[in-house]
Formats: sequence, C-alpha cells, structure tokens
Amino acid sequence: MTPFFITGFLRSGTTLLEKYLHNHPQMVVASQPFPFLFKALKETFFRSLGMDVPRYPLGHLCGDAGYGRQAFLDFASTHHFTDAEVKAIFEQMRGYSGQLTPGVFDLPLKGGTLQQVFVQCATQFPALFDAPAAEHVGVKEVFCEEFIPLFLQHRMPVLLILRDPRAVVASIHCGRGGEYANAGLSVLHILRCWRKSVAYAMRFSGEQGFHWMTYERLAQDPAACLQPIARAFGADPFPDAVLSGALLSQDASPWRGNSSFGAPDARNPRFRKLLDADTITFIDTLCQAEMQWLGMEHDAHSAKTVLESYQDLFQPGAPFLSQEDKQTEYHRLAALAAQVIDPAEAENWCIYPSVQRRLHAVLH
Repeated sequence: MTPFFITGFLRSGTTLLEKYLHNHPQMVVASQPFPFLFKALKETFFRSLGMDVPRYPLGHLCGDAGYGRQAFLDFASTHHFTDAEVKAIFEQMRGYSGQLTPGVFDLPLKGGTLQQVFVQCATQFPALFDAPAAEHVGVKEVFCEEFIPLFLQHRMPVLLILRDPRAVVASIHCGRGGEYANAGLSVLHILRCWRKSVAYAMRFSGEQGFHWMTYERLAQDPAACLQPIARAFGADPFPDAVLSGALLSQDASPWRGNSSFGAPDARNPRFRKLLDADTITFIDTLCQAEMQWLGMEHDAHSAKTVLESYQDLFQPGAPFLSQEDKQTEYHRLAALAAQVIDPAEAENWCIYPSVQRRLHAVLH
C-alpha cells in the first residue's frame, strides 16, 4: 500500500482532485479525516518556542519571523503524540464541519509522530471504504502545504492543486462559498495563502513524488493531469468513465460537486462578473510574479497606488488595509526586487530562498 497526500488552499479544487483519485479502481482517498492533527502539531510547535499561538496556526507564512522552515520540519518529523493526545485530538473533531470522514472516530489508533499516525489511519482506510483491494491510499487536507517536505522525506507522494487567485476569492466570497470556507477571510489573507501554495509548487516542482496542477487544467483536461499520476503510482490508467466526470462520493452516492458556478470558462471567467474591478487589480498586482510564473494573464498596476487606495468590499467593518499589512507587502516587494538577499530574509518573505530567486527572475 502506498499512502499519498493531497493538499492546497480553500476553494482551489482539492475536492475535485480527491474525488477523481478516489474513483480510480485501485485507490481510496479520505476527505479531511484529521485536520486537527496538523493544527495540533503546529500549535505545539509554537508553544515549544515560547510563542503565542496565532489565530490561524496553519497560516500563510508571509513575514512569519521567529522560526525557520527547517526548525519546523525537524520538530514535525520528531514530535511524538501520546496515545491520550491522539485520542483527545480526534475527540475534539467530533461535530467539526471541516472533518469529512467520520469513520475515523471508530478506528483503533495509538500515539506516534504525525507520519506514524497518518500511516496508521491510511492502512485502515481500504476497509473503512469497503475497498480491501486498494493499493494506493490517500488523504486530503487543506492548508497543509508546509507539511509537503515532511511527506516527501518519508517517500509519500504529494499532490498540490492551485487555482487562479481571482477565482479563489470569488469562490470564497460569492455564491455558496461561505458554506465551505470562512467568508470572513480578507482578500489579502486569501492572497497570502495562495502565494504560499505557489511557493511550494515552485520549490518542489520536478522532485520525485511531487505532483502539482491547476484546477483550471484539471477541469478542462483531466486525463492530462491524472494519467501521469497513475503512471507514477504504478497504477492502471484512469478509466474513461472516471475521466468523463461521473464521480461517486466516498459513501458511493453520485458526487455533484461543491461549486456554485460549474466548470470554469477560460474565455469568459466568472470572476470578472463577480468581483469589482479594484479587487481584480489588487489581486493582479500583489500576485503578479506568481501569476506570471503560472502563465496566467494579469494586469498589474503600481503597488503603492493599489496598497494605499484599496478597499476590501468583503470587509465592510474595516475595508482599508492596516498600516502593518501595507508595510508587510512593501517589505515583501523589496525582497522580490533584491538581487542579493540574506537567506533568512528570503525565507521570511518567500518561504524558500530558491522561490525568492525565481520570483525575482520572473519580475526582472
């Protein structure tokens, strides 16, 4: 059995990717079975450093000074949860809307490192989903990009999915997005989380076991995205019936998707009707380098003008950016412009120094 991991930001296509893989005859995928396990590990890490636990422990990592990537990975790979801690974490998830595989509450589990608890659960998922012959078992959790190197280190394949940031904002704040995501997230917070996803795609692109794609490409050409994954796993090709989109949920009922707007239209993207022009300009400007790297059309304006004038219409109580947020973005732009930069500073603003170099090259 080969465990694998699916992740990405909210409303980016993780569920669609999960359903495709779960419908492969040799695969099963658990949807968000233990989100609090990742959250608990990150909270424990903050406490181990004597730091306050932020509101969103699995955050955007932009300007996340106070610790380095390697320090977190060293902690994440060695921290041992006791039997009692694992039991308490799972009990805390009962009734949580983001926990989507209730069957895990009946699984016998012991303590261990995150990867050990992960494997304990994964080995029991084929029986849980009545698929005892499944050879490849996956878990989908959102927000968990920072655990990607941990899984790769243990030779567990990772799949990361990205989506046009304008479509992500529209999906969270328009239609039925509030049913699946925190509609209180500011546009800036969403963009910082999106840039984190892209940073991980940039850093690990081409590494063994790592696969990434965009939601737009998956929706338009699933075979091109999925068949290489099947080959990499050593699995049979995806059947035509699965690629046609006749997908089942984990409970074997027809899956009808969780989008308010249906499949994306590349020629006439819906975000242009759903978002105001200033928000689109704000996104294009603050995500310019990443969008350019991804080959997404965009229309960036003066960053200073945009940062000083933007009003987030989805945050009526405090629509203008705080001075702290503006300064953070100015510092990040300066980091992207730097030809030579201290590795710790590059990591602070771009998560990995190699990502800073790539983004700098894209803009210059």
